[in-house]
Amino acid sequence: MDATLADDEDLVGLICSRLPCLFDQIGVQQLSRCWRAAVARLPPPLPLILLPDGGPLSCVAAGLCSHNLRIPEYARGARYFGAYAGGWVFLAIGHSSDHVLFNLRTHQIIRVPDQLRISCHHLSRSREAVIIAATLSSSPTDPNCIGAAISQGRSIGKFVCTFWLLRVSKLALGINVSHSHGLEDLIYYDGAFHFLTSKEDLLIFRLSEFSDDGLISSASAQQVIRSFSASGDGRDYGSHRVLRYLVESRGNLLMVTRILSAPKIEFKLFEMEEKRTEPLHNGSISYNWKQIHSLDGRILFLARGCSKSYDMSDYPELEDAIYFLDDGRSYKDYTFFSEGAVPRYPCCSDSGKWLEAKKPGLNVVEFLREQEPSTCSPPTWFFP
Repeated sequence: MDATLADDEDLVGLICSRLPCLFDQIGVQQLSRCWRAAVARLPPPLPLILLPDGGPLSCVAAGLCSHNLRIPEYARGARYFGAYAGGWVFLAIGHSSDHVLFNLRTHQIIRVPDQLRISCHHLSRSREAVIIAATLSSSPTDPNCIGAAISQGRSIGKFVCTFWLLRVSKLALGINVSHSHGLEDLIYYDGAFHFLTSKEDLLIFRLSEFSDDGLISSASAQQVIRSFSASGDGRDYGSHRVLRYLVESRGNLLMVTRILSAPKIEFKLFEMEEKRTEPLHNGSISYNWKQIHSLDGRILFLARGCSKSYDMSDYPELEDAIYFLDDGRSYKDYTFFSEGAVPRYPCCSDSGKWLEAKKPGLNVVEFLREQEPSTCSPPTWFFP
């Protein structure tokens, strides 16, 4: 390469800003110190699609170009149920058992409890559980990192909220959902775990007390139910099935709903809105999901437990859009956890990019058309 080009910081910076693919960025860093400095100034790399069965990584920001990844044999047939920044992925190596947090870059493994103790039971007997979706309170390198999950107790048959102290807990704390409705998604936001119900209410947990063996005190995990007005603008979905996600964007909590109204796909965005009543009415606080009628420069990547929001201003080559992956809910993947069930995840039929500016019927770009159905897992996002 010409030395004058290698030393032209403005030109190098411009070229690097047009390289959305993480692997391209890694490649140009080998050229010189100037290129390494330019890549270091770039915004965080966007997520990649991690295909099941040990498949390659696909970069949605660069036309789905594929990159092979060295994955140990024991992790190739695992089920993905979440992801975290730094190359971490939640895996169920036995599909419905042997849950772990696995780093795809370093191959480090952190065990996740397979058993839980339901808080309403005074007996010490533990129960086996299947984890459906999980997230973390902070980086796994934090010694105080707490894990949380939507789990399904085998002997209970319904979903429970579960919590454990990473690297310490041998048994997770399980809390039955007091609502008679299902759990859709979870997120760690504003210092607490938030679980979204199918009625679009929030169950909020702030955890603080742990025993020496990592057991979380049920007294410190009491849930706060945040109910939302049922008459919110735009929340009438008719008879259509709805998938719901939580994502933090620009410091606010958003609920994104995906309406399954075949053959078209529709998304709606709502922002959590806090309303205070007058002191005359005890000064209480009520909450509402306020509809947002535009992405407004957002780029959203949706998946249970690990949805992320980015700003288009940081990625000039992209347009505001919603990227979504098959996560099993559209065909009730929980039926795959019953004894003798043979899972079959149709990866190609439920993943794509939704463009707000396009006309209905033309606003979805499908991904993974050539991908064969998997018998172990849907795809997930990989956050470098």
